[in-house]
Amino acid sequence: MVLDQTAFCSSTTSYAGPRDTDPLTAGELSLLLAIPHAAESTSHASLFRLPLGPDPSMGWVDVTCAETYSIVSRLASTWKARLSEMLGESEVGPGTTICIIVHPPVRALFHLLAFWTRGCTAQFFSPNVSGEHADSSLRQSGCKVLLHSGMDDAWVAGRRARFEGTMVKLADECALQLVRAEKENNYLYPSPPWPEPRRPTPAVIIQSSGTTGAPKLLKFSLYFYTVFHAANCRNWLSLAGRKHPNEDVHARAIYGLGTSLGRWLDLMRNRIYTRNPTTFASKICRIPPKLVLDYRLRLHRRYATSDQWEAHKLLITASTLLTQTLAHNLLQNLFGMSELGRLLYAHRAPFTHLRPYLYTPLLVYPLSEPNPDGSRQVQLWTSVSSSPRLAHLAAHGGVPLNLEPFPGEGPHHGQLAFNWGDIFLEVKSPEVAYIHLGRADDHIRLGGTDVGNINALRYEQELWSVVASRFGAAASRWAVDAIQLFRSNASCTALVVQLARLGQADLQLDDATFQELASAVEALNAKMQLGKGRRVYPGKRMLVVILGGGVYGPGAETLAGERPQLMMTHKRTLQRWKNAQIFKKWLDQLDFSEP
Repeated sequence: MVLDQTAFCSSTTSYAGPRDTDPLTAGELSLLLAIPHAAESTSHASLFRLPLGPDPSMGWVDVTCAETYSIVSRLASTWKARLSEMLGESEVGPGTTICIIVHPPVRALFHLLAFWTRGCTAQFFSPNVSGEHADSSLRQSGCKVLLHSGMDDAWVAGRRARFEGTMVKLADECALQLVRAEKENNYLYPSPPWPEPRRPTPAVIIQSSGTTGAPKLLKFSLYFYTVFHAANCRNWLSLAGRKHPNEDVHARAIYGLGTSLGRWLDLMRNRIYTRNPTTFASKICRIPPKLVLDYRLRLHRRYATSDQWEAHKLLITASTLLTQTLAHNLLQNLFGMSELGRLLYAHRAPFTHLRPYLYTPLLVYPLSEPNPDGSRQVQLWTSVSSSPRLAHLAAHGGVPLNLEPFPGEGPHHGQLAFNWGDIFLEVKSPEVAYIHLGRADDHIRLGGTDVGNINALRYEQELWSVVASRFGAAASRWAVDAIQLFRSNASCTALVVQLARLGQADLQLDDATFQELASAVEALNAKMQLGKGRRVYPGKRMLVVILGGGVYGPGAETLAGERPQLMMTHKRTLQRWKNAQIFKKWLDQLDFSEP
């Protein structure tokens, strides 16, 4: 939906934020000057803790507020000269986009902070995205400099052949080297003064996950990160019982930093502003579950944050004792989205029961009649008039938003609102909570004579568990890589199971393994009591795909000569829309009759 900005701004009750040419707001200044303020008030307090290796026994190095100030101000001065020379411009700052793709991402931590002090825009995207999408993102953003490290030679060569800007390899200027140089006082001159604050326009460019469509660029202003900033900072301080940001506090460990620094900006800005130290640790799924608590204690960290996929992998491989310990000490379940940030949370069991933050106004649209226990399926919306962040994004652009009139009843009927695109079960326990059931497109709506719905995500997860247990018990040479249930608006469901070879590279799928998969499907059909249309009939509508080549099952000949596979995002969520295109020829010729 295309919005007329003038009409929009006059109709909303939420402040839409400053224009690029307006003076900096107090909130923006507080973020841009957070490091010099911390260096002045708590110069010797630790701001970052950087482990020297993946194991805590290798030790770590603490970086104080004063040292952070010195490192960042020196880098800002150095980059001013380097960028001017690279770009042939006497002045660089707002409007200059620099893409940071560094593995592990923490290596570029101080460079990111230095770019912001100069008013430059920082762009991030996952190193796992295809070369085509990487090149497209760089073109769309107008990126002028690509800062990279830890990428393989083929990736670098591919970008060098297509990128029209300047590529810079981060060699001896990673975070640890910069900290060592600062502590050894190898500089012959004092650190330069902090640059005059300037608003990056935008501050951050990241890429959407591509779960429900082609990956999109999301551009966030500096002002976006100031919305609810004061409330979030008060929350950080209250966690440790503090009243002021210069008192000692337990730090928070960030495991792995996900795919890029961009995913943790909301967290870091609060930690820096409140002088809450942050530890950057190894990916949590690489640590044996029995050592996770020991790792946390060695790092002297009370709180920990990790990617959704990392945390999920830990919990499904951990012992019951560890899971219970985590629930009492560490675990908090958060639900959010790139466009709006954190929206729902659960800080106590049951962790599936999510509740909205006080600053998250909800519009609830029912999808089903109430069950006997009072629960019902709903969709959650956010109205433009009640959300400062949404009002800002809608007025200033940068983030593709599909705003629609809210279809529900009541005073908000017809108001412009944003549909989260997820389905929840609304329960009372005793206060209202929401259990996430999946994306709206995770729910298959059957057509034809057998109209009905089926939760594809639940089916896929249950089948994965059944197949994995059967393969594991038989010491199988196969592992499940992905499963997707198709298809909406058809009269019956269809299934693609993707397997990975374990060991033998040229292993072919035998009939016994195919029949074992078919047996698992039939067992799940019976367990979930799926009737005609909703059940998967493996004899007519199940395809098995082997990573690296190989397609088996009824109708496999339609994909002869191709090497199709189920596509997933870097968060390991299915790209359902893309997979429907990849397997379209197979889906279109299926026999939808029932035995």
